[in-house]
Amino acid sequence: MASHSPAIQSFTQSTEDKTLSVSWANGDTQEYPYIWLRDNCQCISVCWHKSGLAPRAGARFDLNLDVVPKSVEVTSSNPASSMDIEWSDGHKSQYLSSWLSQYRFNKSPEDVILNPKLRYWAADIDEKHQLKRYDFEEILTSDEAFLNWISDLKELGIALIVNAPKKEGELQRLGNRVNFLSRSNFGHIWKVQTRYTASREEHNVAYHTGFLPLHTDLSTYQSPAGLLLFHCLQAAIEGGESLLADGFKVAEDLRRDNPEAFEILTTTVFENFEKGNATDYHGKYHAVSKHPIIRLDQEGCIRRIVNSDHTRTPMLRVPVSSVLPVYRAMKLFHGKLHHPDNLFKYKLKEGDILCVNNYRVLHGRADFKVTEQETTNRHFEGAYLDWDQVNLRMRVLLEEKATKQ
Repeated sequence: MASHSPAIQSFTQSTEDKTLSVSWANGDTQEYPYIWLRDNCQCISVCWHKSGLAPRAGARFDLNLDVVPKSVEVTSSNPASSMDIEWSDGHKSQYLSSWLSQYRFNKSPEDVILNPKLRYWAADIDEKHQLKRYDFEEILTSDEAFLNWISDLKELGIALIVNAPKKEGELQRLGNRVNFLSRSNFGHIWKVQTRYTASREEHNVAYHTGFLPLHTDLSTYQSPAGLLLFHCLQAAIEGGESLLADGFKVAEDLRRDNPEAFEILTTTVFENFEKGNATDYHGKYHAVSKHPIIRLDQEGCIRRIVNSDHTRTPMLRVPVSSVLPVYRAMKLFHGKLHHPDNLFKYKLKEGDILCVNNYRVLHGRADFKVTEQETTNRHFEGAYLDWDQVNLRMRVLLEEKATKQ
């Protein structure tokens, strides 16, 4: 970015506003408050550690809010330029043009890792060739393949890995490629394996053979895992297709078609509950959480869907007069999610790994049968990844890629 940043052309100071206005050769301008510039001095001698990776502890502790420049000078060198300031407190700072153009307050360039450009999809995602296949070993060995895979997950919320070894434990290798797998009360890797003798009264619906409606995982957690991985080791002979819907796309449809229902689902807090015994890991668990079904950020953008009808409790802390409108809103949303136009149906093959953004994509399963002769049927392993770990790995690889260019 620094090599392509335009040179600083001129500057003006405002005593009244206590700002420095910078103009670049490409016509861009930006005002910088004096206090912000002083607070963010980049000097290694006083304000930052020698590594240049973090400010010194206490360097920002006692800033003079009325600090002003004593002198300002533009230093030009090909191809970079900088703004050199001596402050009224005697401190000296230098700000590169590239650095100033990166930090422009509400005009700052978007962080494409935290705020990627989303691509919505519907039932025809595969027909439109949006769902790409990524080779398992390539993702483990090629940074380019890894970055493409993560980019698809960020933009679409869904990706498919193929040719994974048909044996248990392979999700650990994928987790290690990122950093590490997230841990839940079911462990790092958990099995979804249905047996003919499985009890119909078993609590966790994932182990039954019936239709499983669309939902997000770990809705009973206050901070659910961000990425869900499903490794198919044995597919059901008949049925058992994965059902998927783009929750962000459907929520935006609801916002357009019924703003009142959309507002209800963004402001009503639902409680989720799950209690059981993960005998193969931590043992007994009792999880309770509170979430709106649709969570917005401060700018009104959809950031998370938390929806699990089979864990939603009777607790609804709203006026009695609001109960029916809440149910109407839920019914509308669920109806849109399961509408044939939005519902993507895909049967995973052995060796496939389905990857979904658990904050965006809702998943479910078509019903299937297990006969006494088969003994076992439809064997999957599942695991979770944390988006923070994915993002930090992505940034490191992108920085390494940039230095090689």
